[in-house]
Amino acid sequence: MDGSRQAFAEKTFAREWSPSHFDLTRARRLRTLLARRPPGPVLDVGCWDGQFITHVLSDQRVIGVDVSASALRRARASGLIPVRAQAEVGLPFKSKTFATVVAAEIIEHVFDTEALVHELVRLVKPGGWLVITTPNLVALSGRAQFLLGRSPHNIEFDASPGTSGHIRYFTFETLEELLQRAALKPLGRWTNVAHFSVLGSSELVGRLRPGLGHTLISIAEKSS
Repeated sequence: MDGSRQAFAEKTFAREWSPSHFDLTRARRLRTLLARRPPGPVLDVGCWDGQFITHVLSDQRVIGVDVSASALRRARASGLIPVRAQAEVGLPFKSKTFATVVAAEIIEHVFDTEALVHELVRLVKPGGWLVITTPNLVALSGRAQFLLGRSPHNIEFDASPGTSGHIRYFTFETLEELLQRAALKPLGRWTNVAHFSVLGSSELVGRLRPGLGHTLISIAEKSS
């Protein structure tokens, strides 16, 4: 990672996680889904301060990877085994090490998304899961903004204060295309909530129509 991106990551992700409604509903949905995960070690790539994954998995010690040294100090305090590394240039683990690899809200920050997915797949054991979450480009609230000729709120056009550094945007179709290129089998489509802007959010509508949801949640299995 070059110096400017590292500085941005330290500034943006070193602070303590302050979960939004969307964060909490995403964690709750993942907690249910990962209750059926394959047995074995878990890696959280882009773990931040560790609070998100501990909302999802409270029954297992997790190895957490992040680029921010200060965030990793917080992750250790949250119970994670912290490793400082950058997924875009390779992770310091042997192939086929983990039963589950979680990459929550990181793929949208990456320039070469296909290379990232292949690197994550390398770490997954046969029969293991790669779990990816990312903002939904065509979420219900975003579609309404498009119809009004406006950019959806999760679309970032610079790296100014208050932004997260998003550079890639996905639908279920494009995300699954990446997963299938890496010889993974997508197991389903899930989301946290469908968001109706000023009218609030609905978990029920999200479960019925995940393609309208705020967050894409994709779990894919490695066959070999």
